[in-house]
Amino acid sequence: MPERLSVYYSGWGDVNKLVHIPQGAKLYGTDEDFKCGHAPKRETPPYGCKADTFRIRVHFPECWSGNGVHPREFIEASGGGCASGYEPMPRIRVAVHYHNSGGILKEPLRVSAGADRMEHWSFMHADIWEVNRQAGFRNAIERCVFKSQNTGEPHTCSPPASNQL
Repeated sequence: MPERLSVYYSGWGDVNKLVHIPQGAKLYGTDEDFKCGHAPKRETPPYGCKADTFRIRVHFPECWSGNGVHPREFIEASGGGCASGYEPMPRIRVAVHYHNSGGILKEPLRVSAGADRMEHWSFMHADIWEVNRQAGFRNAIERCVFKSQNTGEPHTCSPPASNQL
């Protein structure tokens, strides 16, 4: 059972070339990696992890065709940039944090696949439907992504107090 979920929006490359994530975008993230505590990321589950927590991180496509909001209009960057005809958007990463019950992560790692159904870890995915246009959220994305020299790594940058959203 997940302990918490963190969503990160970050800049990458030349932040002056990023475009806003289009309103109504339907993004499907399937590119995942794993972390055991504070250890470096890895491409497979960290079996044998002895840290108190581990995470599965799902990465979303960061390049947009400019033509619509269906998942087929978004692709992952390759070789440090977007393919010809695609514009770079902020990167979105969802980290699902789990308590490492029993003190050691054992095989097989299985994830929820709906009502009372568990699947192999490769089933892990996340969906985002980008509709949040609250002024505070948009201002935070503007300040934390578009006006920063972000390296793509998460950093502390929060929206204004909730009464300003």
